[in-house]
Amino acid sequence: PISLWPMSGYATELGGERARGYSVNLPVPPRSGDETFVSLVRDVALPLARSYRPQLLLVSAGYDAHARDPLADCAVTDAGYVEMTALVRDLGAELGVPVGCVLEGGYDVDVLARCVVLTMETLAGSAGSAAGLDAIPVHPLADDALARLQPLWPQVTSQR
Repeated sequence: PISLWPMSGYATELGGERARGYSVNLPVPPRSGDETFVSLVRDVALPLARSYRPQLLLVSAGYDAHARDPLADCAVTDAGYVEMTALVRDLGAELGVPVGCVLEGGYDVDVLARCVVLTMETLAGSAGSAAGLDAIPVHPLADDALARLQPLWPQVTSQR
């Protein structure tokens, strides 16, 4: 996969000398949608977070991967954002840590407004559920990422 932003976000970027393994990039090809993004969050990001045991989950909440966004050429839907948010919300509850979101991107104003509301409703527990995610299989990009990260995080495996 290519980086949407030139010279950054490559899978081989794993953090500086003293922070090796604490930067994990999960590049996706154009037109990647809910199946790709939900699997990467569920099967890579969440197991890493469980292993790391953070005291805070802080999400850079960008909506430029939305299917209607004019910039990134991705295909995530409103439902995909709700599912990813529910996964992070549920992880926060599981770990007993707060979840925060910082708005960082999205270039379709209607999508941005709608998805911010959905994110807040999901975090509050009034929308979204991690139920039904079993229908989304582990994406090959998630398998590749787990294999790539295995030397640095040997205890991390997909929860599937």
